[in-house]
Amino acid sequence: MIDYPNRLNKLQRFYFWFFIAFAIFMIVCLIINCFFNSAEADVYTYAFITKQLGIIEAQKYWYLHWSGRIIPTFILSFGEYFIRNNWAYQLFSCFLIFSFCITVYVFVKKCFVFSSNLERYFIVAIFILTIIQMFASVSSAFYWLPASITYTAPILLGFWSLYFFFSDKIIFRLLGLLILFLFTLFNEITDLLMILLFVYLLFIQYSNKKLRKQLLLAIIVVIVGSFILFVAPGNYERKNYTHDTLNLAKIFFYSNKAFFKDAIAWFVESPLLLFSLLFIIISDKSIEINLKLKSYIFKNNAVLFIFIYIVLLIPYAIFEKLGGCPPERVVNIVSYTFFLSAVFIFTKWLNNNILIHKNININYPVKLYISIVVTGLILYGFNIHSKNISSIITDATSGKGKSYYNEYSEQLKQLSKSKRDTVYIRKINSVAKSILFEVLDNDTTKSNYSQYCLYFNKKKIIVQ
Repeated sequence: MIDYPNRLNKLQRFYFWFFIAFAIFMIVCLIINCFFNSAEADVYTYAFITKQLGIIEAQKYWYLHWSGRIIPTFILSFGEYFIRNNWAYQLFSCFLIFSFCITVYVFVKKCFVFSSNLERYFIVAIFILTIIQMFASVSSAFYWLPASITYTAPILLGFWSLYFFFSDKIIFRLLGLLILFLFTLFNEITDLLMILLFVYLLFIQYSNKKLRKQLLLAIIVVIVGSFILFVAPGNYERKNYTHDTLNLAKIFFYSNKAFFKDAIAWFVESPLLLFSLLFIIISDKSIEINLKLKSYIFKNNAVLFIFIYIVLLIPYAIFEKLGGCPPERVVNIVSYTFFLSAVFIFTKWLNNNILIHKNININYPVKLYISIVVTGLILYGFNIHSKNISSIITDATSGKGKSYYNEYSEQLKQLSKSKRDTVYIRKINSVAKSILFEVLDNDTTKSNYSQYCLYFNKKKIIVQ
């Protein structure tokens, strides 16, 4: 039963419920779009290799010739099943979206203290809306299986490993360690970030003997799993790997430039959080960070800020070394870190500098009305950088997603039925931006072009 505290007037409750309802509506649209989703090029490549080698030999092939990402490659090795049973591919996207929402809810409940349930549900809604609005690519986050299983899944799994690892019960701590080990077998970026997190916690909690032993054990587990992933021979055969001379000054300059460019974009496109948290000021207690968590992360603010900066910069530095900017699926990871860091720092600042003054009162109807309008415009995508939420809703409700699904299904039928080496297929005209990753066209330099040719045994595909 949701508590309606007396301190909230009707307009304030309307404001909370407006964004809760909007978040639910957007989640429904995300789920609807799952049913317009189909396996794309990479899945066909994994299916082809598995068909040629068998499931066990395929794992050896990926580890020796592609990467050490054992769990994603194992799941993707069942690509043929996803191709023949598209409902399973769609169901995985649904599962990931539900997992994301549940994880956000548990994260908010575990990390923050509220004066009422209504405020908690409101902040959960705001978190979900803001994170999705900040994504560099919604399709990479939820719909494109190779990216979602490699990058989104470990972010969620990482939270649950920490959730259980810091439990008071030994059985849950062991479960946390097991999940933590599985987490390390997904991708290199999240492994590095998790190692940094535990090293940071060990540094500021070193005097706590019990916690120190626990953190050292976690670091060992992460290092062992990361070692299995990093030493894979396939990592050195991947086309993006380079042996250029290490120029630290160049890497530092350009990685900072790329990061701050994205950071400015996030501030422009996602001030929703700042507008929304402003209304928590109406509470005497407002939103507060859990005391145990606060003692963990804010013991030394200077070290914390340096740690956050390094974590945010690492993906950019890695890809600067490899010769380019990080792909959208990696930027999605950085956006999580950026957003959550901003939340913790901003919340602590509110509690320490504004909420301690009980006479503060911004409960003026004009301010409420203006902020509702402004946040509504931001949600709809009234900005030049990102229109994720409006794209999700448009693809689900306008028929764009269904049209894309039908046209893509027609392409696949033409490819599978044709007996010729050269096949002509119809062009996709309905582009659902929030769902698709990359359409098939006549650009033979694109990887997806060769992947479709390989699976369907075609020398040439011509898109009309």
